[in-house]
Amino acid sequence: MSSTPSDFDRRAIAASLWGSVLFWASACAYLFGVAWRAAHMFVCHNATDYVYSDMMGFFVRAQGLVHRPGQESIIDIVLPPGGHMFFAFFYRYDLYSLVKFHDFNHRTWWTAISAQFVLSSLVPLLIAAIGYELYGRRTALVALILSSLYFPFIHYASHFMSEGPFLFCMVLSFWLLIRSIRVRSWWVSAPVALVAGVGLGASMGLKPVVVLPALLIFCWLGFTVCRHWWWAWRHRADPSAIHPGNEIHTATFYETEARGQGQLVLSYDTSGPGRGRPILCGAIGNRLALVMLCSGMGLISIVVPLIQRATKLNEGRFCFISTNGAVTTLMGHFGESRLFQFRDPKRPHLNFDSGYPVAYQKGYHQDVVMPFGAYDAPRCLDAAWKWSKENPLDAVQLSSEHVHDLFYGSVPWPASYPAPGKPWPTVTIAGKPIEIYHWMCDMTIFMKIFWICILLPAVIFLVVRVPRLFRPQGPGLGDALLALPILGLMIGAFVALGEPRYRIPFDAFLIILAARAYTLGAHRTVSQLSGETTFDIPHPNRANSGGPTPVAAPLMS
Repeated sequence: MSSTPSDFDRRAIAASLWGSVLFWASACAYLFGVAWRAAHMFVCHNATDYVYSDMMGFFVRAQGLVHRPGQESIIDIVLPPGGHMFFAFFYRYDLYSLVKFHDFNHRTWWTAISAQFVLSSLVPLLIAAIGYELYGRRTALVALILSSLYFPFIHYASHFMSEGPFLFCMVLSFWLLIRSIRVRSWWVSAPVALVAGVGLGASMGLKPVVVLPALLIFCWLGFTVCRHWWWAWRHRADPSAIHPGNEIHTATFYETEARGQGQLVLSYDTSGPGRGRPILCGAIGNRLALVMLCSGMGLISIVVPLIQRATKLNEGRFCFISTNGAVTTLMGHFGESRLFQFRDPKRPHLNFDSGYPVAYQKGYHQDVVMPFGAYDAPRCLDAAWKWSKENPLDAVQLSSEHVHDLFYGSVPWPASYPAPGKPWPTVTIAGKPIEIYHWMCDMTIFMKIFWICILLPAVIFLVVRVPRLFRPQGPGLGDALLALPILGLMIGAFVALGEPRYRIPFDAFLIILAARAYTLGAHRTVSQLSGETTFDIPHPNRANSGGPTPVAAPLMS
């Protein structure tokens, strides 16, 4: 249905006004989020006031790397090394002590906390950048608003925990992966993909939970490459065999055509009866293969040294970065146990205790003593497998509960509370102090916000888009790449262990999907109010050729 000039002008003005409002709202939300991070991390919730449990482990190991270099032992392979390496680097080169005392002999944690603040402030921008590459400007702005005000991202960055740098490295590597596919030049694509692989390797060094999601993404890209190559081989004699006589446009790795519909790469007919129909293309398969190769090389450059370190500390026995995966598998498949005490009779000085908060919240009371060390991955896996074979129904039930615990049923740990002697600010209304900041930092409240405002719209969007997710010829590739990390996380929870702490960094992908659902809902609402769903615009690649080709484009991308 064509539009009159007056209708076009009216909708263009409405779209421009909506875009301006959304831009300024996102800018204000981001600035407020940065101020909130600064107040929370430097004033209200300084990391040095919350050194216990896992935070104590990162704190002590980081100091050990600085003060006792080269003295790591087999117990240091139990946890991934990336977290305490990150804190050790900024503790070693503390700018505060350098500026104030002109040396590094009076080290503080100010630089490490500042680094956490900077990385946490960049995360919303990276999430918005991913949304922009896949779905356009308005989806990016909505994602920026959601991620800037999402308190769990702020809270985890205010602890000595690996979640803060892990979240940054993960979203950075994902954005670079998207850019390596989308850039026009192959010479730019290769190094960008290489850096994306390096970022993914750093993510694995921080938290191995990303291994399975990354594997699923690589497998899906490989499947897409095979589909494109298979088409190219079948039609090698006549590249226009799908619609004889039609021109086939394949140089769509970039900008206008792909952005806005979840389309990373897309080739399509540009003339004849099949105009606008996505098709497969050998050139796109080559581009995706290059991206996979270069990102794999970057990944290997980081993972191999981490494996060599862990294998050396494990007295020559192979160890993939750490034994944390084996320990969590045992914890998740050994009955309703809350605390595991690892006691190696050969090394009584290397005791290790481990528990998970969900077990305490569920009321588990059983404490288990294991007659081996937490660094003995084969025995951890053997014990978990033996218990699962003896109790198959209980094992399946526990595995299902782990997936459930990722999203619902438990409160993320650690909870947010004021440090002793440092109460949080209050607001006095009618002579009565109101703990507004306590409400702003209540993880229970944000779990409910997550269910309603992020998880629900993201799930609805994926359900609606299911048919597109399995089409490797373009339109659903971006949607699939966002959904696969969540699927990998759920599979990992089923196999090992699940709790909200593992999921929260992956909320970045759910936020993008939810933002896309919101923009599509707004688009549908505006279209219904205006009485039309599309308007005619010239095709971006044919506007300057032999006449414009009209295509239907959404009012709101």
